[in-house]
Amino acid sequence: MGCDTNYYGNNKLKDITLALKSTSDALYMRNYLLQNLENAMNTSDPELRKELLTFVIVGGGPTGVEMAGALAEMKKFVFPKDYPELSFDEMSISIINGGDRLLATFSPELSVKTEKHLQNLNVHVVNKVFVTNYEDSLLTLSDGSSLKSKNVIWVAGITPNRIGGLDAASIHKNGRILTDRYNLVKGENNIFAIGDIAFIEETQGNPQVAQVAMQQAATLVENLNNEFAQKKVFTYHDKGSMATIGRNAAIAEIGKHKFSGFIAWAIWCFIHLISIFGPKNKLIVFINWVWNYFTYDQSLRLIIKPLKRSDCELD
Repeated sequence: MGCDTNYYGNNKLKDITLALKSTSDALYMRNYLLQNLENAMNTSDPELRKELLTFVIVGGGPTGVEMAGALAEMKKFVFPKDYPELSFDEMSISIINGGDRLLATFSPELSVKTEKHLQNLNVHVVNKVFVTNYEDSLLTLSDGSSLKSKNVIWVAGITPNRIGGLDAASIHKNGRILTDRYNLVKGENNIFAIGDIAFIEETQGNPQVAQVAMQQAATLVENLNNEFAQKKVFTYHDKGSMATIGRNAAIAEIGKHKFSGFIAWAIWCFIHLISIFGPKNKLIVFINWVWNYFTYDQSLRLIIKPLKRSDCELD
């Protein structure tokens, strides 16, 4: 079931901002942002060009930080080669974060280092501020300020996808499904929930990350295979958290150890590489990473749009 983007009650933002929860979202965002760069290159209106070159990321979690770092490095190394007619001194990148600091699930020490690195990349970080409205390219903030942008990326939170048929007593106030330590849904005999959508009452929930879902799956499979003859409770073992900020920069917390900068970035690359299935895939990804690292380039930046044909219908 998984989760969807959380707009905190302002659901009209769903149709006018960019989300990043699926491959489809990512492809749409790429096409949209590249098209806006094309539009900026072809307009003679300086105000419109400024709006097209203003990028606002709503959300200060790992996704928002990684997105800001990626855009900042593309602004420096990639876009000037693709659009030499544009002055990328006009391009601005901002993160709007409702919390006290970026990456609230990490230690304050690493949050400070993350913010400093983003500021060195000319990313404007705004903390303790919420988005109140976005209309006609005008983003209004809770402190009374506003931004004009045609590129608003919403990664501020997640909300569980709903499933019908469950009793209201089985649903937590945050929308997640209540379960016991065996992942059995509250009030049910043979329905189980794991991953982002599940909320274990006894432990007051777990982080909505892949490691939790994988560990819950392993425990549940073991219990189902032995028909719960020897019931094994689920206990989450935190193997650490990581987030990339940009080229040669990341943060990592593994147990009591904290890493930042190039060392954390190297750890992030290694762990993601060994997680890829199959030696051939690992080799291909590694070669691509090495090529991109030394050439400062990415894959072809083609704007791909769906074909609409009124004379073609699927039965």
